Amino acid sequence: FEFDYYLGRMATGPPEHSHDTDVESFEMVSGILQVWIDGVERRVSAGDRFVVPPRTRHRFRNQTEEEVHLRISFPGPGFESVVDGLLFLDRAPRGITNGLRMAMHSREHLGSARPSSPLLRLAIHVFGAIGRVLRLRPIT
Repeated sequence: FEFDYYLGRMATGPPEHSHDTDVESFEMVSGILQVWIDGVERRVSAGDRFVVPPRTRHRFRNQTEEEVHLRISFPGPGFESVVDGLLFLDRAPRGITNGLRMAMHSREHLGSARPSSPLLRLAIHVFGAIGRVLRLRPIT
């Protein structure tokens, strides 16, 4: 599974996280990006490629005034449902209901994208459970 990811100027990517079983590969198409892999910072730019092994903490940030374009790939189709759900929610109206649905979706896919922050993992579990109790419709 492969997709293009755009990060606006001075923008932060997803919070630090890891993937239990997936190798994540990145190809920089344009721009300059600060990347932290297992706490080690590096700077990558157009044409660079890097790979993040399973169970390795990582995050990234665009610290420039130019948009960054990266191509991200995973070896199998499993991560596609995670991304599809997040894109669906990104286009949905903002509000508490969709925040709870986001937590439900994240809770269902914790092995695919596990936040490093214990507080964020706890919030996902608590708010995901609240969404289930309220019988909110899961993302399909």
